[in-house]
Amino acid sequence: MKLCFSFLALLAFTVSASAQQVTSNQLYRVTPEFPKYVTAHVEFRDPTGARWPSFFYGKPATNGLVQLNAAQPAAMFRLDCNQRPQTNGDQSRRVLGEIFDGSKKGGVGLVINGMGPIKAGLEKAGTLSTTLIGILDVAGKRIPVNAPATLRPQTGGKGDEKNESLMIDLGFEVRAGDLGLKNIDASAPILVRAAVTAYSEAAVAAAAARKR
Repeated sequence: MKLCFSFLALLAFTVSASAQQVTSNQLYRVTPEFPKYVTAHVEFRDPTGARWPSFFYGKPATNGLVQLNAAQPAAMFRLDCNQRPQTNGDQSRRVLGEIFDGSKKGGVGLVINGMGPIKAGLEKAGTLSTTLIGILDVAGKRIPVNAPATLRPQTGGKGDEKNESLMIDLGFEVRAGDLGLKNIDASAPILVRAAVTAYSEAAVAAAAARKR
């Protein structure tokens, strides 16, 4: 019984500590202006492994934001992932190969317009979990998104990323029929994962000041 109590106390302390770590910047910006390199990607995977994944890279299409506020969480941004790796050769073995069968066939879009309650993440101290709500756009097919998401606040100056940032990962499942695929059974699940990096207001403002 004593061991059980100790474990529960430790768990409560860990959750409480991780929930309190994000205090320096509650508002993050998602913008196509900063940084210049690609900051977002969307991937589609066949859980059976029978088909190769389809990858798409890009940037935010417009200025957006992510607000880490327990009382009023918010997320509003749009991703334009219009770049694809390895576009030469036969695409038929890829998950979305029948749709993006040529090197100039374009990409996918993701609009996020809502965020659920923010909770302490369980995978690692300092991470947060939430639900992101929006629309996935694949070749004109608009699919509602209600996806569990992990938020990872990053302190500036560590590793390759010199700016204070928020790494956002979300994953959800759709059906092949939702995507308009004809060469895969309509009820077959397709796993979708998307990621984007948002930056603190201070980092975005500093970048804008350097351009003046």
